[in-house]
Amino acid sequence: MPVVERFMVQVFRRDGEGDLIGDEPIQEPSPEAAVSKAEALEKRATGVLAYKWRGDMRTGEQGRLVILKRFGVLPLPVLEQVYSAATPY
Repeated sequence: MPVVERFMVQVFRRDGEGDLIGDEPIQEPSPEAAVSKAEALEKRATGVLAYKWRGDMRTGEQGRLVILKRFGVLPLPVLEQVYSAATPY
């Protein structure tokens, strides 16, 4: 099974009507790079999320998201995904 891990940064900004809009996700080579990029972008964005995505490229099956770091305000659907993806205690 060709499972891949990707380290991503998602930036959210407010549009003219005040709605939160996501920019194109940014792929980074490591978890440290993703967190560093998120930290660098947080002052210029409404919200930023650094996460690890894992999935099977052959089947399209997605595994759990692992949140590396989050900053600021995130849209409700994203927060719901974040909390549903979190590993329970």
